[in-house]
Amino acid sequence: MHHSKAKLGAALALVGLIGVVLGFILSARLDMTDRATASQPVPSVPDPTPATPQKVPAPSDPPLPNASVSFVELAKKFSPAVVHIDVQVGRRNPFMFGGWETYGIGQGTGFIISPDGYILTNDHVVGKASAIRVRLADDREFAGKVIGADPKTDIALIKIEDTSPLPTAPLGDSDTVEIGEWVVAIGNPFGLDHTVTAGIVSAKGRRDIHPGGNRSGYYDFIQTDASINPGNSGGPLINVRGEVIGINSAVSAQGQGIGFAIPVNMAKTLIPLLKQHGHAPRSWIGVGIAPVTREIADKLGLSSTKGAVIAQVVPGSPAAEAGLKTGDIIVAFDGKTIHRHDDLPWLASTAGIGRTVPVVVAEKGGGQRELKVTLSEKPDHE
Repeated sequence: MHHSKAKLGAALALVGLIGVVLGFILSARLDMTDRATASQPVPSVPDPTPATPQKVPAPSDPPLPNASVSFVELAKKFSPAVVHIDVQVGRRNPFMFGGWETYGIGQGTGFIISPDGYILTNDHVVGKASAIRVRLADDREFAGKVIGADPKTDIALIKIEDTSPLPTAPLGDSDTVEIGEWVVAIGNPFGLDHTVTAGIVSAKGRRDIHPGGNRSGYYDFIQTDASINPGNSGGPLINVRGEVIGINSAVSAQGQGIGFAIPVNMAKTLIPLLKQHGHAPRSWIGVGIAPVTREIADKLGLSSTKGAVIAQVVPGSPAAEAGLKTGDIIVAFDGKTIHRHDDLPWLASTAGIGRTVPVVVAEKGGGQRELKVTLSEKPDHE
């Protein structure tokens, strides 16, 4: 019995000794592993949720507003300056009470451009009015007076009298408008006051649109898909920088989502004339024009089809007196390049009666010559 216990004790001691040796060996190996690992560079661990790269718009990109913020702010800023216009159309009748016989009513939109009450709208809204009532966003009403109107651009200037300064809509630069940029229209479609719609500029330079079939006007429309309906006429088309770039004027009868606005730079040119004269006196050069075709350009050795071909020179006109002839190609007028042939009528009509302006004509082979033309007032029959 004693002998058996001695054997058991020896066996346990041997097991303990083996455990100590194994523990020492394992500890040494682990220490070597740790040192080897520490001597190697620690690799970087990629972020399991990398940030999505954000696109930074290039300067030429159209602005991308947060509609829940930007459009709200535009509506708040401009709505006080947008007015509802009610129009009565009539004629004098001495047998009627008040001396007027009303035979038509209409409505439209306008927007205040100065604190003393000048308002821009369309000629087709107020041009034949016998009485005008203007209602502001705060529901105050005023009698409106037509200061001046120009049927050839469909622009009119009216005025209301108020003793307090009125909210205004700042005018921008329609020449800088980009296709694809966001715009907002505010107006009174179908009598629904201060309706705000948004869209983009779909196209610019639309000169083949003739509202009411009038082909004698000066048109250069901005096209937009912001909803424009009857009653929106005369309201502002606004960019996201908070500037009026157009006056809403017409809609396409053939489709939805196609509206047209008069570039505000046209109005800025005419406002002083309308204030001074009540209409827009126009200067005149006295030529009929046509586009420069590729065939014409090649025949004359020109590298471009820019310019306007003179198809007719009116006898005794400023053009005739300056020596311009049929077949001449005008490539610049008063320091401005003629990109399209129909650039010339607007430039010539707004240059100023009595002014002498330089006119550049293309020569065969690519040369140019310059003439001086003294503009006269445009005759009524032209």
